[in-house]
Amino acid sequence: MKKGIIKKYNPVKGYGFIQAEEDMKKDIFFHCTQLCDTDASLIREGQEVEFELVEHQRGPQARHVRKIGSR
Repeated sequence: MKKGIIKKYNPVKGYGFIQAEEDMKKDIFFHCTQLCDTDASLIREGQEVEFELVEHQRGPQARHVRKIGSR
């Protein structure tokens, strides 16, 4: 599992971007349907998360996104 921080999240549209802790040049897209064990309404910018990174035709995407930490 990779770790990162929610950089931007739009709860109305149901998607956002994760800034990975590792040195990745692109932000990683995620959709609210990929959130595990958490309500999409509880996701906030700055929240620490862990996720699986998958390659998609439009670029890297996060799958199985899970909150970590207390924020």
